Amino acid sequence: MMDSLRTAANSLVLKIIFVIIIVSFILTGVSGYLIGGSNNYAAKVNGQEISRAQFENAFNNERNRMQQQLGDRYSELAAKTKVI
Repeated sequence: MMDSLRTAANSLVLKIIFVIIIVSFILTGVSGYLIGGSNNYAAKVNGQEISRAQFENAFNNERNRMQQQLGDRYSELAAKTKVI
C-alpha cells in the first residue's frame, strides 16, 4: 500500500493538481488583502461606519456595566453564554 502511495505521489497529474490548489490559495489570500483590506471598520449601521476602536470601547463599557450590576453572578452567567 505504501508503494502505491509513493508511486501516486510521483505522478505528474498529482503534482499539477497540487500546483493548482496552491495557486488558488495564494490568489485567494492576495485578493483578500487587496479587496477586503480597505474595510477598517467593525460594522456599518444605516450607512454609518463604526470603527473597531468605537466598538471595543462600547463593548468594554457594557461589560463593565453588567459586572457592576450583577456582581459575582456575572462570571457565572458569562461562562454559560460564552461572553468572556
